[in-house]
Amino acid sequence: EHELYTMSIAVMFGMRTAIGRTNLDMSKNVHNERRWLDDDDMMSVEKYEFPPRGSDITPPHQLNHTFKFKDYSPLAFAYLRRMFGVNEFDFLSSVCGKANYINFQSNAKSGQFFFYSKDGKYMIKTMTNTEGKFLRRIMPHYFRHCAKNPNTLIAKFLGMYRVKLYHLKRNIKFIVMKSVYDTDKPLHQIFDVKGSSLGRDADPGDAVKKDNDIRRVLPEGAFVLEPGLRQRLREQVERDCQWLGSMKIMDYSMLIGVHNIGSRNTKLTKSVSLSTRVQANDDGDDRSNSSYDASMQTLDRYFNVDDDDSYLDG
Repeated sequence: EHELYTMSIAVMFGMRTAIGRTNLDMSKNVHNERRWLDDDDMMSVEKYEFPPRGSDITPPHQLNHTFKFKDYSPLAFAYLRRMFGVNEFDFLSSVCGKANYINFQSNAKSGQFFFYSKDGKYMIKTMTNTEGKFLRRIMPHYFRHCAKNPNTLIAKFLGMYRVKLYHLKRNIKFIVMKSVYDTDKPLHQIFDVKGSSLGRDADPGDAVKKDNDIRRVLPEGAFVLEPGLRQRLREQVERDCQWLGSMKIMDYSMLIGVHNIGSRNTKLTKSVSLSTRVQANDDGDDRSNSSYDASMQTLDRYFNVDDDDSYLDG
């Protein structure tokens, strides 16, 4: 617990400083015009050292030891946050407020773990070196896909960092992403689907159901969407899957959250957003994987509900 707390403090100070300096550099552009990014921006790394007493560019902190912090592709991720509609002030308040994270899950074999911010809007997940190198390698392609597909269901990555804690002999890489569970509606059902049938049965008592659990309740349990929305959603899923295939990513799934609406004859928002969950599986059975939020910019629709109904939410 002490180690996790120390890491949380280092993450808070590191991100606050790094993002603040990136925004400052962006504000110095002539007439505040954003410039085109190049390969150097995608692969750039900013390094910071945080002594307890502070420095010219880093604030003092309550830890008794110096730590180092790396900010990967800072300008590219700053553009992505704006692309995803993330307000910088709210983002920093959520992730860097009081380092008050919720430790959601860890995997004893891989040593990876992830946190949710206290308000549940963002998730911080540690990464292996292999995962970090892979993300950096596909970063230009990821950026281009998100720019061309504002409703992509693929992970909304908001920043990639590394914190080095000398006294704990730990060198931790982590990614920050939007949380799938950022919704004000309670989720009554959650499904993790792959479009397969082999091994796609949830164990008894599992909260997250799988493909065959959906098949068993068809047709009554089918997800019914308005035709235009269904077509746009299908096309986006196809584009996302094609992109994942082009990046040689094959182990991924879609997370579907269902909120049941009990009231009748009421005009309710029926929003659909599905999320793709990419599984990191270096050792064959690492399942401490994250789920990813989906853009709902153009998928929100209004319906007259004349029966008990549900809507899907990612």
